[in-house]
This record gives sequence, C-alpha cells and structure tokens, in this order.
Amino acid sequence: MGISRGLALWPALVSLGAVVWLSSCATVTSGTTQTIGIVSEPGGATCEMRRDGALLASVHLTPEVIRIPRSKNTIELTCKRDGYEPTTEMVESKFSGATIGNVLAGGLIGIAVDAASGANNFYPDQVTVLMQPSVFADEVAREAFFGRLRERVQKRAQDDLTMLRYQCASKPREFCDADTARLTAKRDKDLADIEARRLAARVAPTANRR
Repeated sequence: MGISRGLALWPALVSLGAVVWLSSCATVTSGTTQTIGIVSEPGGATCEMRRDGALLASVHLTPEVIRIPRSKNTIELTCKRDGYEPTTEMVESKFSGATIGNVLAGGLIGIAVDAASGANNFYPDQVTVLMQPSVFADEVAREAFFGRLRERVQKRAQDDLTMLRYQCASKPREFCDADTARLTAKRDKDLADIEARRLAARVAPTANRR
C-alpha cells in the first residue's frame, strides 16, 4: 500500500475505531458479568442457579455472593435446607439504561454489541429466598409466612407497573396495554400459587405444641 493511499484510509480507520469504542459503551461501563448476593431466611441453605436448564452456579451455604454472566433470560434459583421445603425463586433480568447511551453513541451497532454480551440486562443485586418450613408450629406462623409472600408479590408487581407507566410515555398504547395485562396476569398467577401452597402447608398437631 502506498503512503498516499494509507494516509487516505487513516481517517476511515480512526472513525471505525471510534464507532467500535463508542458502541461498547454499556459493555465497558456495566460489564458482561455481575455479582448477586444470595440470602435465605433462615440462612445456611444450599442453592443452585439454573438458566435455560443448565447449571449456572452453586451456592454452598447462604448467605453468599456469586458472580454470573449477564443475560436477558430468567434464572431459576432453588434452595434447600433441612427442616424446610425446597424453595424456588425466579430471578428475572431487566433492561439496563446503559444501552440508551449506546443508542446515542453507537446506534444499532452499540445495541448489537450489548445484546451479544449481555451488558444491556441486569439482575437484582440481592435475592432473598423465604424458606417454607416443612411443618409450621401453628396456624399463626403459617399465615404470617404466606402473608409475607403475598406482600412481596404485590410489591414487585406494583413496582413493575409503575416503571411500565413511566416507559409508556414513549411507547404505542397497544404495547403498553399488552404489557400491563401480562404483568397483572403474572401477579394473579403468583398469588394463586401462594394460596395453593398455603392450603397444602402442614401445621403441627395441637398435642405437639405443648
């Protein structure tokens, strides 16, 4: 390649490098992995995290902090402990605002880089698993436990619906209505599942409480 031709190509190479650098904005600022604190109540549980059916990570004894790759896919977290029912918590991934900067900086190339790396999604910093006793000491303890579960589901649904209303300012009405219906249906299903578990839960016989 002649010197004159190399000089002519230099601006194009610089521009290409700038695009690649800018387009990896979320990847650089957020990374492709993150840490999650796994907590159980009570502590001392062993847990497995699975994503798309494959084992992602193991928690030897809660509480523990682990590092996992980011992804848009939901994680299934199952914890076990003596005296308690195996308990599964679905850990959902959410869209990261870092990718918005990528749209401004790198356009579609930036979105593609973040989507491929997982940097445009994130999981909660901490997940708390409420372990269900194999046998409740009494009905009061049973109702208090399932009451906490209902409160968690309702709070998550309310937070998601609040965020959706904020996002709907720039989205077509039909998409917002569909997302609202989806979130509401999920909340109702989760509450129905909790009620089924409550009805099936065992309570210690009265004689055993003395």
